[in-house]
Amino acid sequence: AVVRAEEGSSALSSSSSSSPFRGAVLANDVGSGKTCCALRMVVESMPKPPPPPPNAPPSSSSLPPLPGPLAGALESGATVVVCPVGMQQHWRDEARKFAPGLRVSLLTCTREAKSLSLRTLVEGCDLLVTTPAWIRSKPNTDATDALVGEALRLEVDRRVVRKSVAPASRALARVDPARLEAAFPALGLVAFRRCVVDEAHDVLGPSAARRERFRACRAVRARTWFGLTATPNVSDSSALQ
Repeated sequence: AVVRAEEGSSALSSSSSSSPFRGAVLANDVGSGKTCCALRMVVESMPKPPPPPPNAPPSSSSLPPLPGPLAGALESGATVVVCPVGMQQHWRDEARKFAPGLRVSLLTCTREAKSLSLRTLVEGCDLLVTTPAWIRSKPNTDATDALVGEALRLEVDRRVVRKSVAPASRALARVDPARLEAAFPALGLVAFRRCVVDEAHDVLGPSAARRERFRACRAVRARTWFGLTATPNVSDSSALQ
């Protein structure tokens, strides 16, 4: 769905929940509040489970089952924002101003990665801000490969693991919780609630740099997708699908 500027955050929230579409594109002028609209969508979609009935066992997840392409990933209720390096602090500042209750983490370099863990991405984060460069970076991809390799040593059928990350997730679920706590925050093993691509126009185009950014965004595993843009490079909305 292509969201018109005047519809703003209410349309994004609708696209995130009840809409049959798997996402939307919000195109609006610079400074008109696209980041605030996205933050409102995140806040309004935070799970608010009803009180459990007496003697009911605790629920392990408030999300419905993962769809086929995401099956087996370590499920997270967080929203991941993929944006240029210069926008990461903007997202943190806007979240502190308009949504102070959100748990925000930045993951754009090795120094920040050392302060996080795989468990943080799954359970201790509401909004993760990262960049295309980090998604495609060697530390992130190597960490994903290492964790899958660990699963290979625990699983019998190597061919199944090569085709799907699901056995790796099952293996990680069986290891000691302290191992998961210390594991590198590898994005490739996490399925997020949604992915928001800021400056979405910058991942479309024939240049090699934009193709790399597009591949990085496609590498993120998420239930729904949203794009924010103020400078679209196309006049046909179908090119934004």
